[in-house]
Amino acid sequence: MFYPQLSRRAKYSSPYGSGGFFADYKQYANEIAEDCQHRCVYCDAKERENLGGDTFQLDHFRPQKHFPSLKSDPENLVLACPACNRFKSDHWPVGKSSTHTFEGSIGFLEPFKDDRRDYFEIGSDGEICAKKDPAAYVVKILHLNRPARKNLRRHRILMDEICAAFDAISVRRRGATEAFEVGEICKAEYLERVIELEDLNDQLRVSFSVLSR
Repeated sequence: MFYPQLSRRAKYSSPYGSGGFFADYKQYANEIAEDCQHRCVYCDAKERENLGGDTFQLDHFRPQKHFPSLKSDPENLVLACPACNRFKSDHWPVGKSSTHTFEGSIGFLEPFKDDRRDYFEIGSDGEICAKKDPAAYVVKILHLNRPARKNLRRHRILMDEICAAFDAISVRRRGATEAFEVGEICKAEYLERVIELEDLNDQLRVSFSVLSR
């Protein structure tokens, strides 16, 4: 549900098929969005979720200010929501000569190399908790527990729970039908179970409708 493992495509587009990088890094927007599964690599918001109409942006993982040679390198581009992109800005606390993206408790997770699920844990209220370094630093710098994002993650959890409940009701109804057909339960008991399940189904539909607005 949260922070899927990402992988980059084997090869990005190049100018006229001749190799090299496009001068305008925005030419890679569609490919980067696909590789990032249309999610912000920092807060995990989905591009198609209700974010007030904000358009996701390309972020230079290693900031242009410190790594100008990587400006057009698609391997340095990730998808970010406008807020996370703004909070991250030019932050890069690790030395420029280091191949690491974090050292100890300071730095950023590389979304295409680090399994973020090893570093972040999502509570039932949508809050991100740090499991190990440098997760706490990332949460703080990028304000990952800002109310809007906590609510978004909580909403996703509730929607998932409702969908799971719909599936469970379907399974129980099939079970009741099969039990009635083989004579394990009488018609009256079967109808009682069906009515109970329909009531639950109606309650879930109302909750689903409210959350889908």
